[in-house]
Amino acid sequence: MAVLPEIDMINEAFWTKGRDGKIMIVQCPDCERFIHPPERICPNCLGRNVAPRAVSGDATIYSFTINHQPWLPDMAVPFALVVADIDAAPGVRIAARFETDDIAEIAIGQKLIMDFEEVEDIRLPFFRSAQEAAQ
Repeated sequence: MAVLPEIDMINEAFWTKGRDGKIMIVQCPDCERFIHPPERICPNCLGRNVAPRAVSGDATIYSFTINHQPWLPDMAVPFALVVADIDAAPGVRIAARFETDDIAEIAIGQKLIMDFEEVEDIRLPFFRSAQEAAQ
């Protein structure tokens, strides 16, 4: 059972357009800053021309935690949550589930790739180890 995000005009591309290892991150064309969570106005230059841009889902673990609490019925534990720097979008960090064969091997600095689980019309991002994906 997944708790789905509320979709609005600002975040729709992030939650619905991810595919093929790409993620939609809002970017300001005036100052080139990536903005996440999505906003209508650039917090850097106050530009109003912000728009979603497809970027690679390659990422690097900034931080992580292993959760042992089943917060929802039928939630499998333990599971890993990571905060990852998106390599192609400087300054953007995304928190998401980390699917791995061995949670004991998770490390800060580990290379990841983003993937998506389709639930209804939503594409929920999650990460996988780049090394495991290459095998």
